Amino acid sequence: MVENIYAQALFELAREEKISDRVVQEMKTVESLFAENQDYVRLLANPAIPVRDRVETLRAAFDGRLHPTVTHFLMLLTEKGRISHFSGIVRAFVRLYNDACGIADVTAVTAVALSPQLAERLREKAQRLTGKTVRLKNVVDPSMLGGVILRWDDTQVDASVKRRLQDLRRQIGQTVIGSES
Repeated sequence: MVENIYAQALFELAREEKISDRVVQEMKTVESLFAENQDYVRLLANPAIPVRDRVETLRAAFDGRLHPTVTHFLMLLTEKGRISHFSGIVRAFVRLYNDACGIADVTAVTAVALSPQLAERLREKAQRLTGKTVRLKNVVDPSMLGGVILRWDDTQVDASVKRRLQDLRRQIGQTVIGSES
C-alpha cells in the first residue's frame, strides 16, 4: 500500500533524526486539522491548481509551526499527488511508532462509561494481555447488555454479556442434542 511505503520512509527518517515522538504528535495534529478542513485537503489535492501554489499554501500554513521534516513531508505528498492518502499514512506511521515503543492502543467498548478506577484496572489487564504499555480508550455502546469488548491491532477479546449468553445458548443446545442420542 502507498500509505505503508510513505509511513515507513518517514518513520525511518524520524528515527534517524531522533524526532519520532514529535513527528507522531504533529502528524496526528495535522490529521485532525485536515479532518476539520476537508476543503483545504481538496485544494491541496486539486491538480488544476499548480503544484507550486499548493506547496506554497502548505508552507504558509505550517512553516515554523511544525518540525521542518513534517512540513517537507506534507509538501512531498502534495507534489506527488498523495496528500489524499494522509490519514492512511498517519495510521501506518502510528502503528510503526507504537510497535517500536511497545505501545498498544486498546479500545474498550462498554455499555456505560468506565469509572477511572475500573479503567485503570482494565488498562492493567490489557497490558498483561498485550505485553505492551496500553493507552486505553473507552467507547460507550448503549446497545451492549454489559461486560466489555477489548480491541487492539487485529485482536478482539469479547467478554460481553451478549457473547456469554450466546455461548451459553450454544452449550445448552449441544447438551440437549447430545442427551437425545
